[in-house]
Amino acid sequence: VDSDGHDTVLTEIPDITQEQVWPGGMSRVRRNRFIERWAGREWALRQNQAEAKRIFFDARARGDVEEGALSYGQDAGLIKSIEPAGDVVRRIAAEAEDILSRRLPDLIADR
Repeated sequence: VDSDGHDTVLTEIPDITQEQVWPGGMSRVRRNRFIERWAGREWALRQNQAEAKRIFFDARARGDVEEGALSYGQDAGLIKSIEPAGDVVRRIAAEAEDILSRRLPDLIADR
């Protein structure tokens, strides 16, 4: 909710850390302490991969979003609130019903 979408970076740091490198592949993640520490120093990350991996997974277990990687895209800036899933599903269903009830008669009449 706090993201405007500009607090992300495209990087291979999480993949290097987890030993899951996809040649040419990148991840979009939140810019945080962990990412900033290794940004531009991927060679050093590879040399210190075991320690970085331990820190990364310990942070994940603690829910520490500054020392792990939080994957999300620039579209995060479109999220304005966190709502219960049931409310979202009910709203989508109501919107679909409204659209269909207004547009479906015209679509059928054209046939």
